[in-house]
Amino acid sequence: MKNKEFTCQYIYHQNNLKNLIDKYCKQAKNIVLYCNNFSRKNILNLALTDHDIAKDCYYSLDKYLYDTLKISAYKGKKVQIYDYSYEKFTDSNKFSNNLPNFTITPLSCDMTSILDDFVKALGKSENQTISKTMTQELEKENKNIDFLIFCINEKLKIPILQKLKSFDEYQKLNEYKLNEQIELVFNELIQNIKDIYAEGYELVYKIIINAFLGIVNIFRLKSFLTKTQPLLVIGDSAFESFKAYKEISKWSEDKYSYAIYNAITQLLISDIGYIFTLFENKIDHYTLIIDNKILFDFSGFGTIRNQSLAYHKQDLAIHLQSNEEIFKDFHNKKFLKLITQNSKEELILHSRYSIKEALKKQMSLDQNRLSYIESPYFNSITLAQIIKDLKGEKNESYYAKNFLIITNAPQKYNAGLHQKLTEEIFENTIIYPDTIEDETQNDILIKAPKDYDTTIDYSKYKIDIIDNEKDAFVLSLSPFICLNYQTYQGFKDTVKEKEELFKDITDNNLENIFQYMNFIKTPSNINKIHNYHYLQSIFYQANNKKTFLEKQKQYFQEGIECIRTYIDSITHIAQPKIGTYTGVVYKGEGFVKKNVFTITDVILLALTYYMIKHFYSFIQTDFQAWWKLFSNYESIQIEEEESIDILPTNVFLNINEEKIPLCFSKQQKAKLAKNEIFCIEEFVDYLEQLKDHEISDEEDRQFLSSLIEPQSENHQTQDEAVEYNLKQIKALIEKEKISNKKINDELNELIKDIEKNNINKIPYNPQKTIVAMMDVFIDKFFPFADFLRADEFKFAKLLSKTILNFLTLKAQKAFYESIGISYLLFLMMNSSIQMKKVKIQNQEQFNKRLKRLNKIALLELCYMQKNKNKYEAIMLVDDLSFKELKNHDGFKDITNISKKQIFQYKFNFTLKNIRSIAKESFISLPQAIITDLINQLWISAYEQSKKEHERLQFLNFAHKYNPPYVLAKKPTNTQEGFISYPMFINNTFVSFNFTSMFTGGKLQTGGLGEKEALFIYHKDVGGAKRVRNYLLNKLFAYLCLDELRSKTGDLKTIEDIDFFNTYSYLHDLAIKPRLLKLKHEEDFLISDCLSKTQKENIQKYNQKLQAINNDEAKRALYEEYKRSCDNGLSENSLNPIDAYHQCMDYLEDMDNDVFNTKATNNTPDPLKHRNFLKALDTIGQNNIKALYVGVNKKSENMQKQKTNKKGMVASNENKNSKEKPPKMIGRLATTIIMKNGLCIG
Repeated sequence: MKNKEFTCQYIYHQNNLKNLIDKYCKQAKNIVLYCNNFSRKNILNLALTDHDIAKDCYYSLDKYLYDTLKISAYKGKKVQIYDYSYEKFTDSNKFSNNLPNFTITPLSCDMTSILDDFVKALGKSENQTISKTMTQELEKENKNIDFLIFCINEKLKIPILQKLKSFDEYQKLNEYKLNEQIELVFNELIQNIKDIYAEGYELVYKIIINAFLGIVNIFRLKSFLTKTQPLLVIGDSAFESFKAYKEISKWSEDKYSYAIYNAITQLLISDIGYIFTLFENKIDHYTLIIDNKILFDFSGFGTIRNQSLAYHKQDLAIHLQSNEEIFKDFHNKKFLKLITQNSKEELILHSRYSIKEALKKQMSLDQNRLSYIESPYFNSITLAQIIKDLKGEKNESYYAKNFLIITNAPQKYNAGLHQKLTEEIFENTIIYPDTIEDETQNDILIKAPKDYDTTIDYSKYKIDIIDNEKDAFVLSLSPFICLNYQTYQGFKDTVKEKEELFKDITDNNLENIFQYMNFIKTPSNINKIHNYHYLQSIFYQANNKKTFLEKQKQYFQEGIECIRTYIDSITHIAQPKIGTYTGVVYKGEGFVKKNVFTITDVILLALTYYMIKHFYSFIQTDFQAWWKLFSNYESIQIEEEESIDILPTNVFLNINEEKIPLCFSKQQKAKLAKNEIFCIEEFVDYLEQLKDHEISDEEDRQFLSSLIEPQSENHQTQDEAVEYNLKQIKALIEKEKISNKKINDELNELIKDIEKNNINKIPYNPQKTIVAMMDVFIDKFFPFADFLRADEFKFAKLLSKTILNFLTLKAQKAFYESIGISYLLFLMMNSSIQMKKVKIQNQEQFNKRLKRLNKIALLELCYMQKNKNKYEAIMLVDDLSFKELKNHDGFKDITNISKKQIFQYKFNFTLKNIRSIAKESFISLPQAIITDLINQLWISAYEQSKKEHERLQFLNFAHKYNPPYVLAKKPTNTQEGFISYPMFINNTFVSFNFTSMFTGGKLQTGGLGEKEALFIYHKDVGGAKRVRNYLLNKLFAYLCLDELRSKTGDLKTIEDIDFFNTYSYLHDLAIKPRLLKLKHEEDFLISDCLSKTQKENIQKYNQKLQAINNDEAKRALYEEYKRSCDNGLSENSLNPIDAYHQCMDYLEDMDNDVFNTKATNNTPDPLKHRNFLKALDTIGQNNIKALYVGVNKKSENMQKQKTNKKGMVASNENKNSKEKPPKMIGRLATTIIMKNGLCIG
């Protein structure tokens, strides 16, 4: 639709937005709103001290719209609200009112509609509430738990997997890994449902269904953070989290729901958690349409308005207006091209169906040399991949691919995803200094609590950006606010004065009452109180510190107890007890210390010691406290707080009936003074010192050869029942061998077909057999395996090599035979064979036969592992030629067979029913085989209670430190103090060359093509500068020196709280950016071809620039900046103050349409935009230092004193103690991506 009279207006302030909406609603006939979770009840309730004032500090845009639209409906206007919300799936989705012209219609997105289909499958009629449906289902005898499980599989799991495959982000994932994760979580859910149902609770069916209905709200992902860190989520999105929490609380307190909640949480905290952002029932726009002629898009606006002047954010709403009904088909997503009559602006509306291609087109244009992106978060894999794919584009200039991203620093829930995009897609390197602890943990263990500073020292943090001719240069910066500490102290003093006045109030003292009332009504006092409470909410972690340490200690002790339980399961053995009590005979079971250990026991104890040694900060072996003087155990002290008995004394290692003295510590070995002693600590020392840990082909070949037994077997036992059992087992293994060979043959055929159509070979790198088996052993026998497997197969290689070199050949064979036994038991459990109860007559002969079968079983397990590796290699192929093979004759069969076999393989060692399998036939079974049960039982116990729910939240979502840029430095004798905190980005835009931009939508998973969205493309044409002024003025405000913010060229410091609240920086600049410098270096060349007037104007401008150097105050300030910012710079590095000058030159050139040349002499400048980003990078790194240098000086000194008390004096003083922070240059800092973040976003 072209040449329609059309206007576009940018709105930055909520008051202006409300005034415009009020104006047009008064004249409206029809009003339509598209939104998420809409309700007038969405009023944030903050627990603040001054509730009488603070209650008005926050209010929501939702509440205003609800009240405004309700009033419009009362006046006879037709109001339609399309609400994507959790209410779609609850019984409260019917809006009760007496206004037929006020309608709220709940809708669901594509992914969440799967849940709708699931509910319908349960038998819910259209006019029936979900609760009533559940009650009726309980009463039906023919619809039991099996029917529910059928619906879960057919209506949830399968549709979810099918839907995910259509998403772009899914193509970037390891499909096999994603499928496996989903299979695991649904199997766990189903098992939990069966377990709960078996307990006989009458309402279990209804409870389970309601819990599933609650899952949709779990995927409003930030709700996880609400209880522990209510202000952790970025800016105004904290309000959305509060709404989500209110909904989730309807079901999450039910104890039967925790198992389901925990299973979902486990999936979300994995490295593929970000794909499940797609399940959120929400759209990525917030749009109001009036009479089909007026459109307001405020998706870039914060939903909360905070009355505090200390609260700074970047908002952008778009107001579009025409004299015709151009938005009549908006609901059908028919967006048409719109151009104004005067051809000053071009506007195009994009839906989710067109935005991706539109962005690709713009980014691939050679003339678009710089893209400036601003967004609350940068979590879009799709957009990151588009940027990366530009590597293959041919550009006129090699340095055309430049991207500036200004975003909020990611928080705990999405930092992992941001890190992946930065390092894996953009190939930049995040450098975390030693001041940032790597908080290693797993699902069971936590380190002992220690007092800590809530502010992390990021002074050495930086991001090294890849810089070459082919790759895109991607710079990420984040804005922050800085207030003078004295200003903050003034806020605090005002609150204190108010509290004192309040104390003086008595019933008989009217004067004091009036004095108090006048005080709190004074605008300046109200502002200061608002500001103080807002800042207190930013520094919430200081108040949480005590609670965090208490929780950490609780989980530390529980982890220690878990280690004790696990060790006890290895060092003790069950022994039946029979006795009498008051004449009644009773039978029981006790546990006694083992005197003899198998090699499997010893290796598991060695793994446990290795994990303890490398996980905890401090350990002491051979620990003997006074109360342990008469203990018959070797012990380990952990963190100077707890001790663990790891091995009894006077015990032996049994290898083929040969008993070898066994001890744990090297000190104990020295005490024993015997010739042959197996020492567990020495085994671990050998493992740690091993440098060459690769398994050679010869070693692997010899291992396989040792498993192959002679074909002839004439030995038979005398007992027919024993012989029958052994033959049954052998037949079972032969069947497995045939199955494995079939799978192997089909995989090989598929690999050949793929490689025929693909130049590159499949990256199939089968691990050596020994390593593969060791990896499985660690994963399934050792409950702390996650700690050992940070680097895939690395530890398995280390352990394999240690076993080959450290153990005797007899010990090696004994160890691997135990693995064969476990696999044999797995096959038996999953077969229909019946074992006869027998009493073995010839134990020696039986053992030989059994060992032979164990080796054969182990060999088949090796082949299965190799098949698994082949299958994973195939699934990783991302090539069109592979996708074309889907119709291959054997493809379907091999896919189905291998997936099933591989999924079974993952549970080979889960031997929950081991005790019920032919006990008499396997009386020599190593005790260590069942130690895996300890882990299984421990986890299961937790999953039945709220405790596990709390633990998962604490371990994965709680963050004990202040968010990035949140810190307070008190003034010292040499430095002024300050308070800093983030400036929140709410708006989203992607711009090109400062002349055009896409606004709206969300740059997150599914935001570019999967979620319903509205993007508005706005371009300046015909000399218009609407887009350019907006973008350049924002950058100017972020960069301008404090002393030059008056924008007159005079030196006058203006604090952030005044500068950013005026919004004057978004208007046309009153002065050229080059005049806002402290030093001038190069005049503009005056060409002979210019007119006399042009020459005079350039001469006048040069004189203004030269006047900067004649200003003594500016010269002195320049030197001050240069000295303070020069500390630690390399010889050829750009000084940050000079980088600032370079940025001012660039902004002015962009304002003057000088894009590809040097403005002063009109020569080509191909690196112009790349150098601008490098200058910004210099400023960003400088401001990181300005904020954080010296931030933890006090704690560093305390640590140094503590170290000195131990007699370990440091040879060199900490350089940080001498380093002084540089002066801040503007308010942009390198984006801080915290460590150990999650991938949700």
